[in-house]
Amino acid sequence: MQTFKRLFTIRRAIKCMYCGENQYQSVRSRKVTFFLPLVSSFMIAFIYLFNPS
Repeated sequence: MQTFKRLFTIRRAIKCMYCGENQYQSVRSRKVTFFLPLVSSFMIAFIYLFNPS
């Protein structure tokens, strides 16, 4: 849950609740967390706009 909250903040460091060290999100995971909601919102819009009923 702590990691999910940090996705929506400007600070990139996440303090580990066990050891207290700063942890950073990798470039690959930042790309995934950016594109996944983007793709899913386009899919929802596509289904809504082209629904035959």
